[in-house]
Amino acid sequence: MTEHESRQKRYDFRSDSNYALWYRKIRRVQAAKSDEWQRSVTLNLSAGGAAISVGHGKGYEKLTPGDLLEFELVMPGGPVFGIARVVRILDYRGSSNVAGISFVSVAPQDRDKIAKTVLNDGLENRHGKDK
Repeated sequence: MTEHESRQKRYDFRSDSNYALWYRKIRRVQAAKSDEWQRSVTLNLSAGGAAISVGHGKGYEKLTPGDLLEFELVMPGGPVFGIARVVRILDYRGSSNVAGISFVSVAPQDRDKIAKTVLNDGLENRHGKDK
């Protein structure tokens, strides 16, 4: 496989936006303590998904590809709620405590809000580097 073939296809503009994200696993059978909300932060974000920092150590549950997550993304203009699927565990800048998630259920107006925020963040970062 060539380097070009191994690249991931991206359908949405992505920026290195950092926003608070709360998540918890969705389960068929309710568990007690392990269903607590976990605090995270986006390392990059697009209207279709994000790379998020996932905790480790006591109180954090390991995520694996295929897990469904209920999430709240805290961003300018108000929070966005939805359902995401863990698609991969990443080695991101030396940390293996990063999950790639794909948004599978987000209201259309919230997806638009994410896209506009990401685009604005990207433009601000681009103009900031030109100075």
